[in-house]
Amino acid sequence: MAESGGNEKAANMNDNHGSCMGSYGLMQIACIHGGVFYDSKQNMDKAFKIYNRSGWTPWGAYTSGKYKEFL
Repeated sequence: MAESGGNEKAANMNDNHGSCMGSYGLMQIACIHGGVFYDSKQNMDKAFKIYNRSGWTPWGAYTSGKYKEFL
Protein backbone atom coordinates (compact mmCIF):
# COMPACT_ATOMS: atom_id res chain seq x y z
CA MET A 1 0.00 0.00 0.00
CA ALA A 2 2.86 2.38 0.74
CA GLU A 3 4.30 2.04 -2.76
CA SER A 4 1.29 2.05 -5.12
CA GLY A 5 -1.74 2.34 -2.87
CA GLY A 6 -2.71 -1.10 -4.17
CA ASN A 7 -3.12 0.26 -7.70
CA GLU A 8 -1.64 -2.20 -10.17
CA LYS A 9 -1.66 0.55 -12.81
CA ALA A 10 0.33 3.01 -10.66
CA ALA A 11 3.18 4.82 -12.39
CA ASN A 12 5.60 7.42 -11.11
CA MET A 13 7.23 8.86 -14.19
CA ASN A 14 9.27 11.31 -12.06
CA ASP A 15 11.27 8.58 -10.35
CA ASN A 16 14.84 9.11 -11.57
CA HIS A 17 17.03 6.03 -11.34
CA GLY A 18 20.00 7.47 -13.19
CA SER A 19 19.91 5.07 -16.13
CA CYS A 20 16.13 5.31 -16.58
CA MET A 21 13.00 7.12 -15.40
CA GLY A 22 9.84 5.71 -13.88
CA SER A 23 8.55 3.13 -11.40
CA TYR A 24 5.60 0.91 -12.24
CA GLY A 25 2.89 -1.36 -10.88
CA LEU A 26 2.03 -2.62 -7.42
CA MET A 27 5.59 -2.65 -6.14
CA GLN A 28 6.75 0.39 -8.14
CA ILE A 29 9.52 -1.53 -9.88
CA ALA A 30 12.07 0.74 -11.54
CA CYS A 31 13.18 0.57 -15.14
CA ILE A 32 10.98 -2.35 -16.18
CA HIS A 33 11.10 -3.27 -19.83
CA GLY A 34 9.24 -5.92 -21.77
CA GLY A 35 5.60 -5.30 -20.87
CA VAL A 36 5.55 -6.31 -17.21
CA PHE A 37 4.80 -2.81 -15.93
CA TYR A 38 1.22 -3.47 -14.90
CA ASP A 39 0.91 -7.27 -14.82
CA SER A 40 0.50 -7.83 -11.07
CA LYS A 41 2.00 -11.32 -11.01
CA GLN A 42 5.04 -10.37 -13.07
CA ASN A 43 5.49 -7.18 -11.04
CA MET A 44 5.41 -9.13 -7.77
CA ASP A 45 7.71 -11.84 -9.18
CA LYS A 46 10.23 -9.16 -10.15
CA ALA A 47 9.89 -7.52 -6.72
CA PHE A 48 10.56 -10.88 -5.05
CA LYS A 49 13.76 -11.32 -7.08
CA ILE A 50 14.88 -7.83 -6.12
CA TYR A 51 14.03 -8.48 -2.46
CA ASN A 52 16.00 -11.76 -2.46
CA ARG A 53 19.00 -9.89 -3.84
CA SER A 54 18.82 -6.66 -1.81
CA GLY A 55 16.18 -6.87 0.91
CA TRP A 56 13.77 -3.94 1.29
CA THR A 57 16.31 -1.17 0.67
CA PRO A 58 15.44 -0.65 -3.04
CA TRP A 59 11.97 0.62 -2.05
CA GLY A 60 11.59 4.25 -1.06
CA ALA A 61 8.57 3.44 1.12
CA TYR A 62 10.91 1.33 3.25
CA THR A 63 13.86 3.71 3.40
CA SER A 64 11.58 6.67 4.17
CA GLY A 65 9.62 4.75 6.80
CA LYS A 66 6.30 5.38 5.00
CA TYR A 67 5.48 1.66 5.21
CA LYS A 68 5.01 2.02 8.99
CA GLU A 69 1.69 3.79 8.35
CA PHE A 70 0.35 0.43 7.16
CA LEU A 71 1.47 -1.82 10.02
